[in-house]
Amino acid sequence: MRLLKSLMLALMLALSMPMVAMAEDAEKSAEKIEVTALPAPVTDGFAKEVPGGVITSAKKLGGEKVRYQLQYKLDGKDHQITLGEDGARTRKKKEDKGDEAK
Repeated sequence: MRLLKSLMLALMLALSMPMVAMAEDAEKSAEKIEVTALPAPVTDGFAKEVPGGVITSAKKLGGEKVRYQLQYKLDGKDHQITLGEDGARTRKKKEDKGDEAK
């Protein structure tokens, strides 16, 4: 029984290691870029998702698909949103503004 538990734990750790490595690779491939260098579809998508928001900084995230992590201000508060190359939101977070309208 104890051997079985040890083997299960070892298997779970072995399976989780590639996911941790992928997350670290994506973090390492984050490249800070100027807001003015953002592609038009990203800025257009941001304007649709967050009317009235002002982008304060941007990071280009690598990985399987390129994404853009945008820090922005809206109503005096700091927020973050992640958009794909096409300007579509890649994931939703509670702190993202614009969710209320959907």
